[in-house]
Amino acid sequence: MHHAQRAGQTLSTSQKQEIFSAHFLNEQQHVVGPSLQAAVDAFHWPAAKFIALRPIINFAYFPAGKWFWFRDFSSRDERIARGLQAFDIAAEIGFAAAEDTLNPCRRFAARLRNH
Repeated sequence: MHHAQRAGQTLSTSQKQEIFSAHFLNEQQHVVGPSLQAAVDAFHWPAAKFIALRPIINFAYFPAGKWFWFRDFSSRDERIARGLQAFDIAAEIGFAAAEDTLNPCRRFAARLRNH
């Protein structure tokens, strides 16, 4: 990705997905998974644990009414499936538009420009 940027090349969506997937899968395996499992193991309040492992996720770039409701956030497979779906949604609306919604400074600047 960095090589393509330095060379002034634009990556295709499938190339971006390949890079995203490799990084995302590695992160889930080596960072998120172990950290999340340690947190789950340390959670000793069953009712709160039940609720905490079933979050509703809505990224700012999701279309209205779109959200992910996890059955078990500790499930690596479910997190990966949802992460890949989130990538697809970002690709659909355009990566620049998705990135803009995730950057509060850009959102604020855009609101100022539009008024």
